[in-house]
Amino acid sequence: MARKATTLSSEAPLPLSIALPKRLLIPMLNITPPDSDNSVYASTLDYFSSVPWCHALLRDTLCDSSTISSTARVTIPFIPGSRNLPLPQCEQFFGSVLATPDTIPHMLGFFRPDDANHALDAQRPITQAYLLFALGTSLSHYNGIVSGGLVAAIFDVAAGALIDLNTNLDKKDNALSNGVCIATSIKINYLRPVVATGCIVLARIWVESAEERKVFARGELTGSKGERLAEAEFYGTSFRNKL
Repeated sequence: MARKATTLSSEAPLPLSIALPKRLLIPMLNITPPDSDNSVYASTLDYFSSVPWCHALLRDTLCDSSTISSTARVTIPFIPGSRNLPLPQCEQFFGSVLATPDTIPHMLGFFRPDDANHALDAQRPITQAYLLFALGTSLSHYNGIVSGGLVAAIFDVAAGALIDLNTNLDKKDNALSNGVCIATSIKINYLRPVVATGCIVLARIWVESAEERKVFARGELTGSKGERLAEAEFYGTSFRNKL
């Protein structure tokens, strides 16, 4: 079964300013926006690291970016902006409504640069990112199953985190970081039920193409044993920060 969002024209009216400040918390790269709460990073990383299959994903995480070698396949975690410095005018859904102990108490993103210079090289975008979501017990739509709409929202926020990551890393001259990239279409195939019983799921987003203002990406949602729960296709358009 597939769900496709209503297409948004690139000519549709938008707020005069749609730019967001840099809010991702990435301690391994010494990226700490003002007023960040570093305890959120530590507690979130500790939470997911205590789960064996999540620990396996994060085991290449290093404590100090200066120790990254040219041959290491390093995992660099980050806290999405909605969980580090949520803004009152946006991201209320994941930053407030779903940031409770029985909904989605923990979210952690991470990415794996190709080499020691990739993360901070302005000319080389990050084209793949992962987000871990701890799903609470109050997300049932029917008989202990998570709503398909929430699965769509998880994909959407994960794709947004990849765009934010490129912006926060000051990537240049790429559709992933030029202005603000807004989803114009999301198609989702639901493969297995996502249970609302306190489980953890992993969203992976990767870019297939990014040219001028157009972005095409894919995503998948998997469970603790690697089972594929859903897959998605994204089409996005970059807008200028000021319209």
